[in-house]
Amino acid sequence: MLTAEALKKVPLCSSMPMDELKKLGVVLSEYSFIKTMEPNERLMEIGKRTEYLYLLESGMIRTVNYSSAGEEIFFYYFQERTFIGVVNIICRVKNYSDYITMKKSRLYCIPVENFYKALDEIPSFTKAVLEEVSKKSLDLVQLVVVSRRKKTRDRICSYLYLNYMKTGEKMYSTPLTIEMLAKTLNLTRSALSKELHQMEDEGLITVLKNKIQIINPEKLEDSLFF
Repeated sequence: MLTAEALKKVPLCSSMPMDELKKLGVVLSEYSFIKTMEPNERLMEIGKRTEYLYLLESGMIRTVNYSSAGEEIFFYYFQERTFIGVVNIICRVKNYSDYITMKKSRLYCIPVENFYKALDEIPSFTKAVLEEVSKKSLDLVQLVVVSRRKKTRDRICSYLYLNYMKTGEKMYSTPLTIEMLAKTLNLTRSALSKELHQMEDEGLITVLKNKIQIINPEKLEDSLFF
């Protein structure tokens, strides 16, 4: 069963009062079950409707679309303690992407009827969902805009600066590999690596495995495009 204490750790629910979190836990838990998946398994498929809202307890899920040549186009990933499928369920639409595990993942599978009931009966949850959907929609729009910039340098600088604006942190920690980050920005791996090294030589950033230290945010801001 989903407890109020567990839901409190979910960013979407963190501002909800404990009494409503307890009620939310009861509503979401009915007929719910745990699902464990291995890396590269498909959770949700393009063109199909989802029957469940998923809460990712551990692991990572990415959304994937495909070019006309069959190449993967990667736009978004979900980390632990996030809900998956919220927009699809609210809009009652078929999936526009494949949702694929990036590592071994454990999820709560919540019937969509429970989600609708929670929206009807728990106002603070409804408010939290609307705020989350708005935020994720803005993030996606910004990512699409950034990934369409003409210059490789502009894509990277804009992406890093947007993350700096959201977090206030100069250290950008990404769970993505260089290859996945390249797909996010619609770049080749070699083009991304070359530009990152050039930016490092110029003293704009420092690259440490899956972390990028921003040395001069103001210089990155020059490439930002809204």
